[in-house]
Amino acid sequence: MRNPLFPLAAATVALMALTLGSCNTSRKATTTGSTATKTATQTVTSDQLPTRVAAIQTAYQPWSTMQASSKVSLKGKTVSAQVRMLRGEALQISVRPLLGIEIARLVVARDSVFVVDKYHKQCSAEPLSSLVGDLPVTVEMMQNLLLGQGFLVGEGTFNQVDRSHLDATATDGLLRIAPASQPTQYNYAFTYDGDNHVTALQVTPTVGSTAGTTVKVDYSDISSTPAGDIAHQAQVNSTLKGKTLDFTLIYNDIDWNKDLTVDTTLPTNYKRTTLRGLLKSF
Repeated sequence: MRNPLFPLAAATVALMALTLGSCNTSRKATTTGSTATKTATQTVTSDQLPTRVAAIQTAYQPWSTMQASSKVSLKGKTVSAQVRMLRGEALQISVRPLLGIEIARLVVARDSVFVVDKYHKQCSAEPLSSLVGDLPVTVEMMQNLLLGQGFLVGEGTFNQVDRSHLDATATDGLLRIAPASQPTQYNYAFTYDGDNHVTALQVTPTVGSTAGTTVKVDYSDISSTPAGDIAHQAQVNSTLKGKTLDFTLIYNDIDWNKDLTVDTTLPTNYKRTTLRGLLKSF
């Protein structure tokens, strides 16, 4: 039996690598699809930009924890999972394909990644940098990415960012929000519809062999929560190192701001292996 956490862990890390590190010349990434979204009731015009940006910033609210039952689809196969987030501290994805019984667990902490494969009785713990290198990846950014909340690399979620650091434009009835000063190796921007709902994150490398190739994360099923507006579905469909990454995460029931913990313990009787070894099967 192939452990479903292998592609899930790879997809989670690859999602960050695609969106924030696609400028790396060793990676090949191309957009191959998108997720349909509900038609907005309004369109965005240039005179509305300051008001709309302010509304999006204030719509995001501080939160401490979230827990959700979820469905993760990869390459046409779907598995049940539980997602836990401790804001800025940890992200845990627990694979539970039958009767809520955990068979595998991925935990990304501030500086470490833990994987427990209960089916094959193996586990791994390594620094986060062993997978993402020097990419500016943080737990909070991963959480924002998976929830569809706009952020600036190195500064935080839009509600934490000074308005002068954001560049807003109206294009084809949509609102585009990008950093006022783009990174040197890639450009990125979030798009919002006329209802101020996020629709996509697009990243375009500006150097290397992938320069000019846009990687896109599509968001849909937006609703208001104690954390503000979030996407209950995130999808990326791209090619990474010659392999197609077709990854969809769907949240069902979500609980916010409860007392939660994540489990970073490793069974002492399991075989210790490397993260790269676990992810080779992706």
